[in-house]
Amino acid sequence: MRLLEFKRTKLFDGIEDGLFDKDFLLNIEGKSVLFIVDDITPHKLIDCPVKQDVINKLHLESDGISNIVTKEQRLQVYYLNEDDLLIIFSMGEYQPGRYMLFLEGVFLKLNLFPT
Repeated sequence: MRLLEFKRTKLFDGIEDGLFDKDFLLNIEGKSVLFIVDDITPHKLIDCPVKQDVINKLHLESDGISNIVTKEQRLQVYYLNEDDLLIIFSMGEYQPGRYMLFLEGVFLKLNLFPT
């Protein structure tokens, strides 16, 4: 797995309704990725098989049991599998009524042993 050169990007900052009613479109390495927040919420990073690699490369924090969060805003970290990409997001209520969504990083999944 290789981290693509990617700067942390704020995708949303506003009220909860706006976050869950919005379609998000990313352009990553010439590929368009369209998603809604409901696509990522079931996929907490704590459940991802490569979580330790992601934690180390993106400098995230883990309580070791059930949460992986960003150091700055303490937002929960999620992932989205999209073909050969593993896309990492942070999201949550930063202040009462204020929700934020960030693109934290994108990993290229390398197939070291092609069939």
